[in-house]
Amino acid sequence: MFLKIEIPLDAEGTALEHPERVVITAECPEGESYPELSSELRERINERTAADVTVHVRYVEYDTAE
Repeated sequence: MFLKIEIPLDAEGTALEHPERVVITAECPEGESYPELSSELRERINERTAADVTVHVRYVEYDTAE
């Protein structure tokens, strides 16, 4: 699985000090699912940063032919 993390920016293009949400893009094989990923990431982020953020996970499926 590949993860891409987006950091929210303000109007000047600098990172927000206290973001309300985190958007994560996860690349995964077709048919795979990770139903608990957003909850697990939210817990880890909140524990390490003391921020109460909402976590959104977008899944991008891919198919491989070899």
